[in-house]
Parts: sequence; C-alpha cells; structure tokens
Amino acid sequence: MEKFDRIVKAITNKDPEVLKGAIHPDFMLIRENSLVSKDEQLEFLQKMFEGDNEWLDFKCCYEDEDTLVWKYLLYIKSEDKKLLVTNHQAFKDNLLWRIMLNAKEVSKELETIT
Repeated sequence: MEKFDRIVKAITNKDPEVLKGAIHPDFMLIRENSLVSKDEQLEFLQKMFEGDNEWLDFKCCYEDEDTLVWKYLLYIKSEDKKLLVTNHQAFKDNLLWRIMLNAKEVSKELETIT
C-alpha cells in the first residue's frame, strides 16, 4: 500500500510537498464540469490543509501498480457537515496521472468508514 500510505502521510502531516514529486506533469483531476491541473490541485490541497477541515478516517479499497481507490471521511467545521469521498486514481509512469472523486454528505454521527 505504498501509494495509499504516501497520501495518508501527506494529509496527516498537512504537507502537500510529500505529493508534489509524485504527480505526473500531465496530471488532471476530472470534475463534473471542469478539469484541474497539477498546479491548481497542489494549490487546492494547500488551502484544504490550512482550512478548518478534519480528516477523520481513511480506507484503502484497492491498490495495484496502476490504480488506487480509497475513501476518506472529512469533517468541514465551517459548514458543520461530513463528507465521505471516494477517490479513484490512475497512475502513469509510476506517477499520479488522473483523479476522479465522488463525494457525498453523510450523517454527522459517522466516525469511521466501514
């Protein structure tokens, strides 16, 4: 679980620099209505780490050489809501190449991912 462990370390330490060298130059995060570049994603992560967000739990669903699927439970204090986010990642040349996310609001009582 090398890829998953690296991501959890970056989030736990609130350090996007851990991920900077692991992202492919042609990286894109695919959103419903837009694409996000490598620099935009790193800037977004920095804002997330500086914000009032609290990552409560992580779960690796699948990892191999080319793919990582994982979930995280995020509490956004300013909005008083929790999100369960499923993160689908594709790797190219052993670097993070594409991400697709599926986020859904969940009960505030949820503490761990099952």
